[in-house]
Amino acid sequence: MYLEVNWHRPIVLGLQSNFYYLATYQRETPKGVYVIWAEETPSVVYVGSSGDNVFERFKYHLTDDRSPVKRYKDLNPNVTLKATYAEVGEENRLGIENYLAYIYEPTLGENIPDFSPREVNLPGIPPRVINTLYSPDNNPTMDDIKWDMYEKRFNSWALAQHGKGFAGPER
Repeated sequence: MYLEVNWHRPIVLGLQSNFYYLATYQRETPKGVYVIWAEETPSVVYVGSSGDNVFERFKYHLTDDRSPVKRYKDLNPNVTLKATYAEVGEENRLGIENYLAYIYEPTLGENIPDFSPREVNLPGIPPRVINTLYSPDNNPTMDDIKWDMYEKRFNSWALAQHGKGFAGPER
């Protein structure tokens, strides 16, 4: 079932930007999903969610050495990172994060939750999977996306276990 969410206006992630002020002094604590991308490419760097405060997660991604986003930024100092977020309920958060990670294939995608994907409208960033796997005339259904996600996970497991992937039955 498709869910329409309200994506907030993109913000620049930087220690001198307005988001840092929001993370430090804002009384609101938006909870939801977020997408971080490199403005120059535009490729999605990271997809995540927060059950506490999205702005605190952004702050973590910029300041904590354990964050893969900080390591990415340290290796690419001239890249401008931007982010957007949508406030969503806890019951949908991880499914939406999973769906966004599948659609965008983020550069740093090591912590994708293993939840059933929840389809949502996308922020204005062009998704890689739509551009590369599906023609404009053939928009993917959720069944196509779920099957492709299954194939990706199974193939990575099969490759690690047996040295070969699995093509799966014809659809």
